[in-house]
Amino acid sequence: MARGTDLGVDVEERRHPAPFAITRDSFAPAERSCLEAAVPGDRHGMFYDIWTLKEAYIKGTGVGMLMALDSFAVCPDPPSMVIPSPDRARQRWVLSTWDVGPTHSLSLAVLAQADGVPEVNVVPPPHL
Repeated sequence: MARGTDLGVDVEERRHPAPFAITRDSFAPAERSCLEAAVPGDRHGMFYDIWTLKEAYIKGTGVGMLMALDSFAVCPDPPSMVIPSPDRARQRWVLSTWDVGPTHSLSLAVLAQADGVPEVNVVPPPHL
């Protein structure tokens, strides 16, 4: 990857049951609506896709938990920003998410540069 590229990564174990109660304070209205509209069997995985995408984005911005998690929204399918934070509205973040092994979600947020987005390949370790 090129030096100076802003990126964030988050990996979470998909625990059962997913902590849906935190969506009230940590998810934007669009994300809560997305979860509510999902087929019940898909909600668990979707929760972790949204959570890891949000965490990857705030890590990539360098702001971290100083940014309110409900101040922006992500769409898990396809991974994209729905409502970028106002101070970063002109930046283009490229989001990706993967299932890494049977129990983990991994998301990546990369700030696109003028010359494009670096290619990313995720290769899970053999033990997953």
